[in-house]
Amino acid sequence: MAESTPSRFVPMTGSVILDSFQLPAFLTGLVTCAPFLVSWWAFRTFSSSIPGSLGLGLGLLVLLFVSCRFALGGLAGDSLGGLLSDSGWELRDVFVVFLRYIALLAAWILPFAGLWWLYSPRLPWNPRPGGLPGEFPALLSLYALSVIVAPSALLTAASAANQLRDMVSSDLWRGLFKERTGEFFLVVFSAVGAPFSLLVLFLPFLALAYNQSQAFFLALAGLVGIYVTGVTVALHGRLCGFFARAVMAEAEAVEPGAEEPAPVSTGPAHTDLESELKSARDEFEIEPERGIAKLESLLEAGRDPRIGHTLAEMCQKTGKQELALRSARHAITLYVQKGEARNAVAVYRMMGGAVSQAGLPVSALIAVGEVFLTEGDTAAASHALGSALIAEAGNLKAFKGLLKVADQFAARPETAGQAVKVYEFLLQTAPKSPFIEHARSGLEMARRKTGKDA
Repeated sequence: MAESTPSRFVPMTGSVILDSFQLPAFLTGLVTCAPFLVSWWAFRTFSSSIPGSLGLGLGLLVLLFVSCRFALGGLAGDSLGGLLSDSGWELRDVFVVFLRYIALLAAWILPFAGLWWLYSPRLPWNPRPGGLPGEFPALLSLYALSVIVAPSALLTAASAANQLRDMVSSDLWRGLFKERTGEFFLVVFSAVGAPFSLLVLFLPFLALAYNQSQAFFLALAGLVGIYVTGVTVALHGRLCGFFARAVMAEAEAVEPGAEEPAPVSTGPAHTDLESELKSARDEFEIEPERGIAKLESLLEAGRDPRIGHTLAEMCQKTGKQELALRSARHAITLYVQKGEARNAVAVYRMMGGAVSQAGLPVSALIAVGEVFLTEGDTAAASHALGSALIAEAGNLKAFKGLLKVADQFAARPETAGQAVKVYEFLLQTAPKSPFIEHARSGLEMARRKTGKDA
């Protein structure tokens, strides 16, 4: 079973929560609550319930739409912006995610509503007297409990999906939630727990207001309710978006069947590798062929990446390109397996452009690319991850890493042109990726920055 990698989502959760408490949350709450307030007024004013019901339905749609807007904001890395801030999204993008979210919610709610209709014969509006056998309600109750997690899971999938049909793809759901159940529940409970804690902090002030004046209490309670509603809606949407963004940026475990590095052999216990390497270097200074021959015999045993590292360096100096490439592959592959990816990067850099001919495993290319990303060398990361994606177009790790490269390029106006090239490469190389929509929307935004039409 593959091991999950440390998440980048958990450390950012606290900052997302705190940023959601900012004053723009009041505008979000006002927009979200306004249709419900109008609906309440309509119920009290008109003898017919139709106006109030229409207002209630409109309020629910506004609530879902605003949630989708903040999910896209989180997907773009915006933790602080309000309802009207520019997070790189357009209204049409929100509308597309909104339609996906509605479709997923309908697919989740309609079976529950149908089963409730069948198995609740005592309800006055049920046209089936007697209904069906009564042993199902326990399972129906379990279905109802899914309301705890379903809205968050469906919003995350809606913001991460490519097209409507992709939302039924097992690849998308596996890519988002596989081995990340704990992190996902952090989204669910943070979206509820943080606003609840905020409400508890307001309770003493509300109590003081109640003792002073009922009118003042109602006014203050209304303002607090609007603000807390805004915090809840914005936080829920942002957390779902940030969760999808973090999953896309994380390195996943190697898929079954992917090429694995050869096991490292420790060699004879009496062998002093350091002394052998020093001896080979000394001989290389006197007679290069002899030093190379000594290390080449050790390379076949595949005992330590330092052998390939040193031999590749020697071969680079003497122009033995074929042996240099074979040695570099040996060193990089074993360095990655031993968890020493930074040493693998040193060999990768040493080989220069010729490293493309080394035939490195996809897992090694991805590990090297991730180090380059950490170091801020986006050009080198683009080369390594792009090579991995060419070798294995369906590899989600390579796609996500290269997408992060493109996002970093797009974040700076002077490199937006490079971002366009990387996004276009992603669209051409892996058009069936479950995260292709993010590349497409990123391409449109990068093209706008360069002044080109999408």
